[in-house]
Amino acid sequence: MSDEIDFVESAVPYLLRFLRKRGSRRRDPLRGYIPTATDFIRRARSVDEALEVIDYLERKGDITKDEASKLREKLLKEGLEAFGPHVDYGHYLKHTKEAELG
Repeated sequence: MSDEIDFVESAVPYLLRFLRKRGSRRRDPLRGYIPTATDFIRRARSVDEALEVIDYLERKGDITKDEASKLREKLLKEGLEAFGPHVDYGHYLKHTKEAELG
């Protein structure tokens, strides 16, 4: 195995350095993450907008009728704040950049 690595290092040193560097990159912390209804509601700027989000997710089949009903009830009773702080545009991009910087 060592002879093979020595051969590759001498034959294509730049490619080997590139591949080693590429392999050491950190994994995207959000890769494969599937946003929940709460994630979408947190982006809403008003209760009406959040209700539209819930209606859309229910129509699309991402949440059940029962889940939609519970979300609406919570929203109307407790307001948007019950779902956590508002998430602005670029929030997730900023989150991944911070993770890359470590």
